[in-house]
Amino acid sequence: GLLRDDQGTVQKDGVFSTGNHIIKTNNVDGRGVFYTYTDQGYRRDGDWSLTGEKWEKGTCILEFNRTCTNGKSSVDLNNMLDISSNNLFVQDTDLAFRPRITYDDKKAYPMGRWFQDDGECVDEVIRGCFNNGTCVAPDTCRCAPGWTGSDCTIPICSQTCNHNGNCTLPDTCTCERGWEGHDCSIAVCSQECNNFGKCVAPDVCHCKQWPNTFYDGYEGGGRPIFRKPNGDPQMTGWTGYDCATPICVQAEKFTLNYNGTEEAKTIKLGGHGKDGRLECSEVRCHDYNKMVTQNDGRSFQTGCGFDPIDTGCCDTIEEGERADITLQFVCHKCRDTHTLIQPHNITCVDMMIDSFEYTNVADMDDIFKFDDTTVKLCGRDHNPGGPMGVDEDGNPTNVDYYVSYLANVGPEFSSRNGLSNITSDFFLCKRDYWVQGDFVDDAGLGDIVGAGSDFGLKEGRHVRVNYPNYNKSNLVDENNNEIWMTGPAMPGEGIFECYNGGSCIAPDVCTCKDGWAGFDCSEPLCRHMQALEWNPEPNAVSGQIVGCLNGGICSAKDDCTCIQTVSVLWKVHKGAQRGMTGWTGTDCSMPVCVQGYYDPFCSTENAPGGEGCFRCANGGLCTAPDYCECAEGWTGFDCKTPKCEVVADFLVRKQLDTVDEEKINYFETDPCTMRDISVPRLDKGTEYYRGNCTLPNQCTCHCFWSYYPSMCYTNGNNCTAPFQDIDMFKLRNALEPYQMFGTRDCVDGYEGAVDGKDRYMSCHMEILVPTTFVRYTFDILVFGSIFSLIFSASYVYIRRRMKRRYILAKIERRKSRRSSEESVTGADQNAFTY
Repeated sequence: GLLRDDQGTVQKDGVFSTGNHIIKTNNVDGRGVFYTYTDQGYRRDGDWSLTGEKWEKGTCILEFNRTCTNGKSSVDLNNMLDISSNNLFVQDTDLAFRPRITYDDKKAYPMGRWFQDDGECVDEVIRGCFNNGTCVAPDTCRCAPGWTGSDCTIPICSQTCNHNGNCTLPDTCTCERGWEGHDCSIAVCSQECNNFGKCVAPDVCHCKQWPNTFYDGYEGGGRPIFRKPNGDPQMTGWTGYDCATPICVQAEKFTLNYNGTEEAKTIKLGGHGKDGRLECSEVRCHDYNKMVTQNDGRSFQTGCGFDPIDTGCCDTIEEGERADITLQFVCHKCRDTHTLIQPHNITCVDMMIDSFEYTNVADMDDIFKFDDTTVKLCGRDHNPGGPMGVDEDGNPTNVDYYVSYLANVGPEFSSRNGLSNITSDFFLCKRDYWVQGDFVDDAGLGDIVGAGSDFGLKEGRHVRVNYPNYNKSNLVDENNNEIWMTGPAMPGEGIFECYNGGSCIAPDVCTCKDGWAGFDCSEPLCRHMQALEWNPEPNAVSGQIVGCLNGGICSAKDDCTCIQTVSVLWKVHKGAQRGMTGWTGTDCSMPVCVQGYYDPFCSTENAPGGEGCFRCANGGLCTAPDYCECAEGWTGFDCKTPKCEVVADFLVRKQLDTVDEEKINYFETDPCTMRDISVPRLDKGTEYYRGNCTLPNQCTCHCFWSYYPSMCYTNGNNCTAPFQDIDMFKLRNALEPYQMFGTRDCVDGYEGAVDGKDRYMSCHMEILVPTTFVRYTFDILVFGSIFSLIFSASYVYIRRRMKRRYILAKIERRKSRRSSEESVTGADQNAFTY
């Protein structure tokens, strides 16, 4: 309103000036600015107090209606006026019979003499009873309309004066404190009842609430997830002494406000901005951790702001509003010497409010500023919400009120705190408790829900309860259903605290801090950057963001619990290590191989988390739990088994002595052992195949008997070298197709194809172990020939000798026979006898 010259001063940049100044009465959005300086509604229009004096009945003036007979007129002797013609009443009926002479110290002054005339006059009492009541008989009153009683002192009210109100005049109720209206049925609240709330009793807001809609997925619609002990769903909506605080039944707890100086007791809650719609370009957004609400009593309470009496505040000067175009602000403050603070109201005595005009913020007194650049503008300053100010384009800055995005919901799901226009930073802000209720009884609201949580309104003045404190116990009933119980009463103002520091900004709407999500902010988020496919720089990232991969569970903010189990490799592969296998790493992208080893410097595409990887032997990589992807030339569960493969060319096929392609394929895939197409050789009780694949495409062929030149030279052992058939190779082929002469030190064993470095690639050729004849054929031939010659010569010689001896013997026999015959017969000598 208007500040007169005798109600404070007007200053410009600290210099007093003359003239009046108007304190603005409109907010920037066009609605009125109202300031309240009390927390008891009946004091808003003035502070009533008791006088201490006893009430007494007033004095009644007796008047009479005089009527005379015989047509005589009656005259009022006081003013000598005709009573009947002037509609007058007589007050002193005996005046005609009293002396009408006055005296002074010198003489008497008569006013005439009366003579009795014919007829008589009758005087009827017109009032005689209280409140214009008429005495119609001794001790009998006829009361005027609206009054009753023996003396007409009791007023009559056609309406009932409710809530202990009194009928003090006809059809007029004098109401008990906190009530007004013609029948005292209208409650008076010092605060606004926001979000469709109603003032139902002195300083009592009945807030709009409704059953929450969180149900489980069981048949028949399910049961409420958050319910009362009787099974009904808990109520959601709005609460608080001014119905400005949203209810979140899914919240972790209800935190009472703390209006003190201990910083540790102030709980700051974050979220996606004050309206829940803050967007952030960063995946891990620290802006979500900034304060959205806190339990300091300034969150949601709509009385917060700045006023000209208590806090001091400033009005902005808009273009064209003042002739002095250099002005930017006009600030107001009641003088400290005239500021009267009482328990339930503040008064600026004689309205001594000083106004200060400023052309810039820098010259402004500190009492009108938050900091060097932020001005305390007159009007509301809500959180969430904002100050009552304008932006660069002149638009209101109070845009941080939550608006529901849900379809088919009413306006009660959105915050309407921005529609409030009563400011009282002293009484309607920073409240940690609120005293409410009828001054006599419970105003008939003992069963109402939403005025004292779920428990109705108590009798008399009491601290408001905003939280029913329903808790789920660890017990179950006979049907295995959860049991909900009511905890101790929690009187006081506060805010609902969602899990992990999230803010409740609207009915059943939680906005979460960074790293948390879900309807109650209990669901952790895991955000992990993936590394480049390959980069020599450590910890290089590509910016791809993933959660917990491979079935991992996000158990806490950015903390994955990876799936792991006991390895069973040892049951399948003899000699395998025991341990845990599965996935590891911050994002569970790293497979674990118990048969491998961890390499912290792994920076390939197989380490997407950039935290290293598990490697397997011989350059192999662990690409899945207990699965090694081996480098070229290696195989096996641990990549320790070399892989040997060859291509059978024409010569090899001939050496294999087969046209069976299946056998050829067996050979090409197993050229060292040839397990499927060869028979093992038994040596000293052990079966041996042809060889082993000891390195990729490198065979170590078995040798059962070796030639050791050094040993041969030293002690004369192992001096037999591989057979080569040097003397006879031009005359014969001692080899089968699958055989070959030993090319190295192996006398008895296997050899095969070699690579460019003369390393065996197969063991398909059997080293020829010749028979004695084959090995010594040349010697046998030489010695045989010599022997034959000697034998032949000896034979001839002996034969001749034998023949000669035979002939001689024959001659001797003949001689002997002849002699015998001659002796017997006495035959004559002749030419044939001696």
